[in-house]
Amino acid sequence: MIDAALNLPGPLQRYLIAVLRDKMPLPLTAALDEWEQLIPCLNQHGISSLLYYKIKHLPKNLHPPGEIMHKIRNIFMLNSLKSIQMENQIAEISAAFNKQGIKTLVLKGLAFGKSVYPDPGTRPFCDLDILVLPHDVLKTRETLVKLGYKCKDKTYDRLKRLEIEEQFVHSNSPATKRMVEVHWDLHGFHGEMQHIPVKEYFKRSICVDGFNTLNPGDALVYAAIHMLLIHNQSFRLLWIYDIGLLAKQIKEWDILIERSKAMGALIAVKQALKLAEYWTGFKLPQEIIWPEPTKKESKTWNQIISRQKSIYTWFRIRWPKGLNWFESINLLKHFYLDRKGKS
Repeated sequence: MIDAALNLPGPLQRYLIAVLRDKMPLPLTAALDEWEQLIPCLNQHGISSLLYYKIKHLPKNLHPPGEIMHKIRNIFMLNSLKSIQMENQIAEISAAFNKQGIKTLVLKGLAFGKSVYPDPGTRPFCDLDILVLPHDVLKTRETLVKLGYKCKDKTYDRLKRLEIEEQFVHSNSPATKRMVEVHWDLHGFHGEMQHIPVKEYFKRSICVDGFNTLNPGDALVYAAIHMLLIHNQSFRLLWIYDIGLLAKQIKEWDILIERSKAMGALIAVKQALKLAEYWTGFKLPQEIIWPEPTKKESKTWNQIISRQKSIYTWFRIRWPKGLNWFESINLLKHFYLDRKGKS
């Protein structure tokens, strides 16, 4: 799928794969207009900065033409600046949260850039994703509003059992302060996947450069679900590279596989790791034995991958379990009104 999406000449694609795998690429004699095809491809997949960082350490005869190096260097420098701005933004938000006793985990983006990437500037991001405990969502919203942020839609008030996030934009500094997405859960597949209490992620979290984030195993499962179940028709090389770098941090594979199976994410994790092996050069330990997924997980995987759009499939996969009749009717009412308002 990604091979076709790259739409690059064969030699240029082999060059890209070699660099991503940390292998020495063959010298290229491609014309400048062929190299120019590389830029939109890299930007589409979010790996311009990463490729620049890797290429600059290669011998000069393996570098692209100067014009190409200049362009991807500028992208790297811009991402580095955004990373510094994001660190300042996180510091401001964290200070306010700490005063209110709000615990947070920073997700994806900068968290990966600080924990597994060679330089924060090599991992671009669009917004700041944070995870909070469900009972802290309202206090989190109130605190962000005091800092100058505006909640785009108070989803938690109506659909907290169905949705998983609220988005906040800064009223006065939208250019320098990224949008903040406040999550109270890591995925919305409440009907078919096993729910892991959010507090468990906090118990297993790690500290990276002054903020807390998911441990590599939880981050890998979350990244696999995000890439293959949520964005399965448009995933990017950047996300695959996330998987490869996180996988290199895993020490106890049996625990990762056990948790993946318990969640109903075994197929997603296995497939994500296969992609990472191909594109990043990561190698799974040979002694790993993958258990068979349940029939329920296989059915869900096939329905999501085939993009079945029936209302029955949607409800089977997304509708939360354990609701009494009153809760179900109330949630269904808000769900209908919410969708009607957006149509």
